[in-house]
This record gives sequence, structure tokens and C-alpha cells, in this order.
Amino acid sequence: MKWIEPKYSKEKVKKAGKNLVSADVDSLDFKKSVPILFNWRDAHAFPMQIMLDLLRKNAIRVDVRALVVQRLKRAPSILGKLFREKGMSLSRMEDIAGCRAVFDKTEHVYQLF
Repeated sequence: MKWIEPKYSKEKVKKAGKNLVSADVDSLDFKKSVPILFNWRDAHAFPMQIMLDLLRKNAIRVDVRALVVQRLKRAPSILGKLFREKGMSLSRMEDIAGCRAVFDKTEHVYQLF
């Protein structure tokens, strides 16, 4: 997996998030903000993969049948959250990427922890 580096400062990402919610879809501000959103989202993929590998390695030590998955939030879902949650900052959105391990037994969760 190729590392996508964030090209924009957190301030620019924050501003882009505001523009995506408040600007007209045909406006220049909106059009300039879309690539910033995608770069920000894509920049989370590689770190998430590293965490997934670490989680998988440790989950399998607890239970070889553990299900370990990852998810990168889709752009429409990111936009939806920005619209729904007034005051939400794109640069501080905590669930753009995530991993989880699913076990048959609760005790396995505690063992992993």
C-alpha cells in the first residue's frame, strides 16, 4: 500500500470542511475543498493498515478465529456527518478510519486489551 501524505495543513482541512457544508456546490470554494477532503481521507489509509496488521497479529494470538476488519469512511458519510453535527471539524473527525477485532467470547476482548 502506498503512503498518501497529507498535502494540506490542518487549518486548510478545517476550512475545507466548513466550505463543503456551507458553500454552494457550484462555487469555487466547494470545488477547491473536494480534493482536500479526498487527500485527508486517503492519508488515513496507510496508518490504518499498520494498525490493522498489529491488531490482527495480537488478536490471532488470543483466538485464531478472530475476525479483524478495517474501514475507511466514505466521502458521502464524511459529508453527512459534517452536515448533521454542526461544529464538527473535518480535521478533528475521529472516525475517518478504523479497525476492529470481533471475538466469540467477551473474555477474549479483555485478553487482547
